[in-house]
Amino acid sequence: MEHLEGWLQVSAALRARRRRFQVVLVADNSRSEGIAQAVADAEMVGVPVKRAPATDLDAMAHGRTHGGVIAVCSARPPSPWEEMEAMVSKKTSVLILLIEGVEDARNLGFTLRSADALGVDAVLLKKHVWDFDPVEVSRAASGAWDSLPLFRVERAAEEIDALRKAGVLFWGCVPNSRRAAWDADLRKKCCLAIGGEKRGLSAVVRERCDGFLTIPMRAGATSLSLSHAAAVLLGEASRQRGIAPSLRD
Repeated sequence: MEHLEGWLQVSAALRARRRRFQVVLVADNSRSEGIAQAVADAEMVGVPVKRAPATDLDAMAHGRTHGGVIAVCSARPPSPWEEMEAMVSKKTSVLILLIEGVEDARNLGFTLRSADALGVDAVLLKKHVWDFDPVEVSRAASGAWDSLPLFRVERAAEEIDALRKAGVLFWGCVPNSRRAAWDADLRKKCCLAIGGEKRGLSAVVRERCDGFLTIPMRAGATSLSLSHAAAVLLGEASRQRGIAPSLRD
């Protein structure tokens, strides 16, 4: 069992129903709308809620950033691959994000937060990513670690080939590509593959990309972090796909 900290993360996990919960602990002196929401979400799915001294929560938490709520629960499991197959076969427009080479839990969390906000349908993660400290990832992801469908990539070549056969176009996001991200059509079934700052994309992924995209930057600028690059690329995909029609007026 692990400790999930903060009402945003706890509520997201309770609503996603991917974990097994033992108890939700709330600090005696904590009162807020967020905590009330977490309590309501726990009661909705029959998870016991207990009040406890704030010092007890401080002792359990990574730091004093739990906001008065900690859930004792199982680890967040990867989504079953059958869900990915069903989604790709049923939808005419799918946005997938593939992440590899990330070396920092917070960077991963920030990337997932952007993915959730900008309409990503599913995220593919190399299996080593699941070894990160889940509390650090979930804190930075602000609930997206639990709310997003996350699929663990075990056999990259086979799984990418299967998605391409189902009509998913793979775009590798790399520096110095001749095609800018906004010159590609990202409205149908596509996957944006993004690598970490040090290692970039692996040969297995590069060999299976249908094309490559870049983010044009001024001459002499250093590279963007994975989380910032993902936000720019997903923002363009979101613009093309029109996930927020009210903002287009």
